[in-house]
Amino acid sequence: QSNLTLNQVRINGNKATVGGGVVNATGGTLTIVGSTLDNNQSVKAGDGSEGDGGGVGVYTGTVALVNSTLSGNTAAGSGGGLVFLDGTLALNNITIFGNTADVGGGVSVGTTDNVSIVHSIIAGNTGTSAGPDCSGKLTSQGTNWVQSTTNCNVVDADGITNTTST
Repeated sequence: QSNLTLNQVRINGNKATVGGGVVNATGGTLTIVGSTLDNNQSVKAGDGSEGDGGGVGVYTGTVALVNSTLSGNTAAGSGGGLVFLDGTLALNNITIFGNTADVGGGVSVGTTDNVSIVHSIIAGNTGTSAGPDCSGKLTSQGTNWVQSTTNCNVVDADGITNTTST
């Protein structure tokens, strides 16, 4: 397992089958601070698999995103901005806006219960099949805005404002 910290970087215009911008597949620690991941793509492999995590793709590990923006990313599968399958994820003062995926246009979370969100905005994303802004479970630590909670379970919603786009 490895540790990677990205501080004040822009990751733009990349393409991969998982994590168009960056991927954490082996259970290490990924920290992204003061950064922008935009206009990255996650595309299906030749066998039709993958295509998840346009901006960030995480199979397993400990991940923290702080004071950063995920925007304009696309995924053929899940998680236009971010796909997170297992481990621990902390989103602090994050903007996830304008991303597109089949499921979870902004964020797609697997079966884990270890995703916390504080002082963040998840809005204006597109899920072509389900979950425009998010899919899966998010634990709010307060002062967040998730524009559409369709297919998204926000728990401990202390200070969260939920509206549904029309």
